[in-house]
Amino acid sequence: MPRVGFIFMTTFQQMQMKLAGRRTGRMALHLVCLCRDRKLRWHARGMVREIKDIVAALRGRLQRAGAWTQQAAQIPATHVAQAIEDTVFLRKQAAQSAHPA
Repeated sequence: MPRVGFIFMTTFQQMQMKLAGRRTGRMALHLVCLCRDRKLRWHARGMVREIKDIVAALRGRLQRAGAWTQQAAQIPATHVAQAIEDTVFLRKQAAQSAHPA
């Protein structure tokens, strides 16, 4: 159920509330407000802050992905080949049981 205050907001205010929930939305709001009130320094600082947050989040994701790929690279190729063979075998068994002759 929507909050009582949310019902009385204009469509533009509701859109602003939704945009403010995401970093890219806050950047868009800074651009719109910059065009409206011309406070360049204020909105530039806000956009830089959001960009820094986005870069930090991406850097963390890339580091986690890099750690995962390093762990995957340490798996011997024989284990990978065996896992593929097992998967193919299980799929064949499932197909045969689904369509018995």
